[in-house]
Amino acid sequence: MLKNLFALTLISLFFLSCSSDSSSSDDVIPPNSGNSPISEEDTTAPVVSISDILDVVEVLTPIQFSITDSSNNVTTQIFIDDTEVFSSQEKQFIFELDPYDFPSGAKTMRVVSEDSSENETTENVSFELKRLLFRLPDAQGRISNSFQDYFMALNSQDGELLASAKLVSDDELSFYAEDDFERQDIVATLYILFPDPNTSPRGFVLSFDDVPAGTIALSDAEIDEIYNLNTRSGSFQLDMMDAASDTDFYMNGKDVSLISLSSFAEGNFSESGSYDPNSSVPAFIYSNPENVNDLGAYQYLFIDNLEENTSVSFDDFLPLQETNQIDIPNEVSDFTFELRAYEDEAGFDLGEYSTVLRFRGNRDDENGILNIPQLSEFDVYQQNFNATISPTLSWNGFFKGFGTPTLPSWNAALQGTEVVASGDFDVAQFIVVFTSPTTFDDLTWIYHAENKPLYRNPFDNFVLPDAVATFLNNDQIDTSGFDQITFFRADLFEYEEEFNMSETVFTGFPFLNSKGDQQIVGFTLINDPIFP
Repeated sequence: MLKNLFALTLISLFFLSCSSDSSSSDDVIPPNSGNSPISEEDTTAPVVSISDILDVVEVLTPIQFSITDSSNNVTTQIFIDDTEVFSSQEKQFIFELDPYDFPSGAKTMRVVSEDSSENETTENVSFELKRLLFRLPDAQGRISNSFQDYFMALNSQDGELLASAKLVSDDELSFYAEDDFERQDIVATLYILFPDPNTSPRGFVLSFDDVPAGTIALSDAEIDEIYNLNTRSGSFQLDMMDAASDTDFYMNGKDVSLISLSSFAEGNFSESGSYDPNSSVPAFIYSNPENVNDLGAYQYLFIDNLEENTSVSFDDFLPLQETNQIDIPNEVSDFTFELRAYEDEAGFDLGEYSTVLRFRGNRDDENGILNIPQLSEFDVYQQNFNATISPTLSWNGFFKGFGTPTLPSWNAALQGTEVVASGDFDVAQFIVVFTSPTTFDDLTWIYHAENKPLYRNPFDNFVLPDAVATFLNNDQIDTSGFDQITFFRADLFEYEEEFNMSETVFTGFPFLNSKGDQQIVGFTLINDPIFP
């Protein structure tokens, strides 16, 4: 009996113990049970990275900002001399700093970036602001000398003179605007004057309209590279051996040009030329009777290693194996034709041409057909017509391939003192000759502008630099209106490959660039020469 009672007591104690443990477990709550961990307070400020800024900011300058922070909510403010000019909630953004938005002088840019925990970072950058109007990097190789004086001037669209200077070296030339000048397109002009009073004409003027304020022109070297212009830096002497009598030779391309080469008797003779010593393209020379469109006597030669002194034998020239024909456009009467050839498409893109035919004639005399050489060494051809359409209309076009060119339906006419133009052209060029009625001295002014339906007379109220005005007054040449204009022509240009006219100022148009088709249509508006 006692034994059973002891066993029952042990069982009761066990259940009591289990009940007690269970009740204790329900009453005690473990730390953080059922709750998220306590987050640490964000005390780290954003990190601000700013792209490099020049010590002197002269043109519209994009500045890159990068904000690093754990928060997704960051606000960044930009101040210039304590005035807020920009705000962003992006972590990556660009701010364009325009000198024309602020007074010139020393500036401090303060950048304040704040995250959602009110952590803040401030960065300061100091620099100088200057309002660049225009920069000529190397004066384009022009220097003042005893034969010519060069002046450069910048005018507003309404003719106000903004800045001017005489060019005395090839150094970089920069012009800056005053603080009261608002950003606008300007007119950049180069005056080339001849101090010798016996020189005629008295000078040339080149103007480029629609130049954005802040433009930096390309250097000569940059233009040569971008637009595939000629780079003939060396000279050579070519000796011709065993030449036939009465034979004309022609040698012209991107990298080589022979001055002239004609034999009037059998034997040996020589002539000089210019070339690019670094060129890897073989020089091409051909012979054919001048201005005879008959290829029966056509012969050619490739010169692989053109040097300062090069000798070739006429006996090595090759005859044509194949010819072709092209149609002369119906509108053309008198014309000059040039056929350029390129080894392949890559050579065409690089402008590495060789002239394989030149001819001057009349469409009717040739029955509307031109005979042309077709050489196995060339895959790409480009034809160039320079033609008279009428006494007041001319046309010059470069066209890839052998198709018949089509003259564009453009027009330009003088209405009062304004030129009305129509057509899908790119650039207009006006050539104006001013002639003094007393001294009969001439000044030629070439003025360029982008495509517009109406061109006002650019010379009304056009203020000249004092030195230029004095020079012209002494020769009694007045450029202020139409009274002394004896010649006025409007040339309309079109380019397959677009280019930035403002960057190419004072270098001429790259119409010799061989990257695509180009054409020019010229309209003579005034032709009234004055003679003594």
